[in-house]
Amino acid sequence: MNKIIRVAIYIRVSTDEQAKHGYSIDSQTQRLKSYAKEKGYKIYKIYADEGKSARSNISARKELLNLLNDVRQHKVDRIIFWRLDRWFRNIQDYYKV
Repeated sequence: MNKIIRVAIYIRVSTDEQAKHGYSIDSQTQRLKSYAKEKGYKIYKIYADEGKSARSNISARKELLNLLNDVRQHKVDRIIFWRLDRWFRNIQDYYKV
């Protein structure tokens, strides 16, 4: 029997410049929804931190905190994001999370 994999989509945009180059919230959402559909994943929820730098303190990224709380509660099996720099830029934070 195939287990349904529940995924959380995490999106982050920090500047208008990113929106100009295809990093917009809508662009990331569409790409990640297509990816999830292609893989047969069930999207649990989309978490979007708009106007937040990956270099900022984790506590400033409210949707990331919500996502991590849902992970702790076993609501999702995997997290998907468009590029690694949308997740973290600081390797210490990456390993901490």
